[in-house]
Amino acid sequence: MACIILVPMRATVVHALGLFSMAGVIALAVGAPASGIALVDGAIRIDAQFSTASRGTFRITGAISDTGRLVAVRRVSSGRVQLTQTLTGKAGTVRIRSTRQCAGGQGTWRVLSGSKAYAGLSGGGTASGGPRCLGSTYPAHATYKGTVRTPPPPALAQPGRFGGATSQRVEVTFDVLEGGRTFGALRLRVNTPCVGTTLTTAVFVLLQGPHEIASDGSFSLMSSTNPSTSTVTGRFTSLTTVEGTVAATTKLTSSATNTTYDCSAQVTWRASLPPPAATPGTYCGFTNQGPSICLDVAASGREVTRLEVGVVVLCNGRTTEVEVKIVFTGIPIGGNLGFAKSSSTLEGLISGTGFISGLLDPDGGTGAHGSVRLQLPVFDYEGTRYTCGVGTAQWEARRQ
Repeated sequence: MACIILVPMRATVVHALGLFSMAGVIALAVGAPASGIALVDGAIRIDAQFSTASRGTFRITGAISDTGRLVAVRRVSSGRVQLTQTLTGKAGTVRIRSTRQCAGGQGTWRVLSGSKAYAGLSGGGTASGGPRCLGSTYPAHATYKGTVRTPPPPALAQPGRFGGATSQRVEVTFDVLEGGRTFGALRLRVNTPCVGTTLTTAVFVLLQGPHEIASDGSFSLMSSTNPSTSTVTGRFTSLTTVEGTVAATTKLTSSATNTTYDCSAQVTWRASLPPPAATPGTYCGFTNQGPSICLDVAASGREVTRLEVGVVVLCNGRTTEVEVKIVFTGIPIGGNLGFAKSSSTLEGLISGTGFISGLLDPDGGTGAHGSVRLQLPVFDYEGTRYTCGVGTAQWEARRQ
């Protein structure tokens, strides 16, 4: 919505405008490493060959493939033979227990425990053959068929969309994937000042993934795309919080002087699940042009529900100064507690585009600041058409 307020023409002041240089941006992408997590889940067959009642060899096929030696303890009770066997293979040890009738036929078996690659193994199935209750002859063969599985490793982070900010107050977002041991879609920007000039460029970092999180909760990834490099490190300090650093370097060539500059920066960053939220309430203040601004932050702290601000523009050949009030609604607040929105359908204007951006104070702060821009508005007021230029202002507000 735009409200038109005509104000008297002010004294014309000519400013020497400083040059703001924007260099090109560089997108960086890193490929995903192969996962080192091996899970067991499926059907197996164990063939056990007993050379004596207590010793022998085994072979496992199916979801597990291993061979080795076995040690067995036999117990006979109530017409049943019970064998507790320790199978020591190349990848680890599995302890199983089988039970069947002395009269023969099929019995059952189950996993008691596992170590190394078989840590946490569970399962079981049917058993046949093996040493008898009495009068066994050797070698004796036993077959165990069934299914086994190892539990997935514990999550290192809670799956979901993390959000936060760098020390430059730039938003950071990424997704911890199902299982809580990998992440992807990490996005951030590093503003990199250039040596020997006032120019600044930006390096955009995009890590698509999935990328593994180390067992201690840390990760470190590097990318190089000529002429830029970036290194992102992080460590999960809990299942829902992470902090780290990002270093970026690049080069910028000025078209005006054909001079190439080295540009770099190192910043810290923090993110959480859910992302940080702003302090709810109504914030009001003024722009450096003089008009007022008020914005409402929702109870969730994640949306500006309504923002009203006045922008001064010169119209009709710069002969008339007009204050135009514009309203924005439904602006999401990012993990850096920043927000931005543009609109070309402002109520009351025939044409024109409004832009608003801002940052709210972190950690329970009660201030906000930002900028507003109204570009080439055209409107009718009391029978006169106004064709205007561009109005730009900085603003500050405090929670009421």
